Amino acid sequence: KHDGIQDNPAINQMNAFQLIGMSSCLDLSGFFEKEDVSERKTRFASNYPPTYLFEKIESNVINMGFQVQKNNGKVSDLRCVYGLRTASC
Repeated sequence: KHDGIQDNPAINQMNAFQLIGMSSCLDLSGFFEKEDVSERKTRFASNYPPTYLFEKIESNVINMGFQVQKNNGKVSDLRCVYGLRTASC
């Protein structure tokens, strides 16, 4: 008995991993799941609107020699355009 707490078999003990697993904002699955390099995802936050960010990204990859194909407003494919700065591709 500690500080007035009585032994109660109804109280379950849990370890740190169980506690973290119960929290929806602490997703540790990336440490334990094996994923293909092509399936990696990168996330970031910005104060700029998405349209501005996509325009900047598209402009930069075009300058690097890539062609951008969109499908429903989303980038669907990046292809190297030979003859335009092919060293970057």
